[in-house]
This record gives sequence, structure tokens and C-alpha cells, in this order.
Amino acid sequence: MQKNQLYLLGLATLVGFPVAGQLVLWLFEDDNSSFGFSVIAPIWQQLGIGLLAGAVAGGIAYGIIQLSFMKPVKSKYAGLLGSLQLSWPDILFISLCAGIGEEYFFRGVLQYYWGIWPTALVFVAIHGYLDPRDWRISIYGSIMVLMIAGLGYINNHIGLPAAMLAHAIIDVILLYQLKQAIDENRIA
Repeated sequence: MQKNQLYLLGLATLVGFPVAGQLVLWLFEDDNSSFGFSVIAPIWQQLGIGLLAGAVAGGIAYGIIQLSFMKPVKSKYAGLLGSLQLSWPDILFISLCAGIGEEYFFRGVLQYYWGIWPTALVFVAIHGYLDPRDWRISIYGSIMVLMIAGLGYINNHIGLPAAMLAHAIIDVILLYQLKQAIDENRIA
């Protein structure tokens, strides 16, 4: 994958998932003007909680991939990202696109119909982290299901912007740490 393709994928995520979410609402809701997007906590609290939750979850996720038995998984993802030579603006762009677009669709819309846990399970499975052929990635995926369900609870009790920011921060931490590992040639 080339960097311009990654940017197009980011934009498609940022726009496509909310459009798909609005389509679902249009099909299944009579009045969707404020569906699932009510203000639960003040925006400053949502952003603070999102930042904190994302930092904690991102740290845990990175700690897991630092374990010695996870080296093949880390190497696989570093190989996928290594040729892109991601910069800070790249990491921020990709993370914000995923955080906003995916959370709008999964937590803002689908979670209403499916519930927190099924939505979290499908979300993590779609990302390829639940693979019965690879026990290492499945362990990581199982822990990610717990963290993504946490985003579902944050959405329900704090607000969607908090879940969006938490998701983006998780991605920033993981992408940055993988970039650092690639740059320092710590991954074979």
C-alpha cells in the first residue's frame, strides 16, 4: 500500500462510515434527528475522559504487543506499516479518521441495535484481531473486545465524542509505537 492510498482509505473511513450510519438510520428510524447523539456530559468532560481512556487503553494494548510471545504479530503489523514511513501528521490523520468515522457508525448507530458486546465483538473481528488460526492475535483481540466494549459504555454514559477521541488516542499510541520500533530497527 502506498501513502496516498492510505490517505484515501482514511477519508473513506471518515466519510463512508457516517454515511452508512445515516443510511441505517434513514431505513430503520422514523425520526433520527437526534438519534444516539444526545449530549450526556459537557464536551470538556467528554474530551478529558476520552483522552484518559484512550491513553490507558492504548498503553495496555501496546504493553500486550510488547510481550515476547507477541513478536510475530508485532513484526507482521510493522511490516505492513514499514514501507509507508509514517510521519506524525500521517499518524494523526489516520487515527482521527478512524476514531471519528468508525465510532460514529459502530458506537453511534450499530450499538443501538446490537448492544455493546456484540458490536464490540464484530468491530474487533472486522479488524482481523479474532483469528482462530492465530492464537496470538486472538489473545490480543480478546483483550481488545474488552477495551472496545469500554468505548461502548463510554458512549452510553459520557457521550460519542469521548468514544471517538479514545479510539483516536489508542490508534495514535499504537501507530506511533510501531513507527518507533520500525525506525529503531527493533523488529525483524
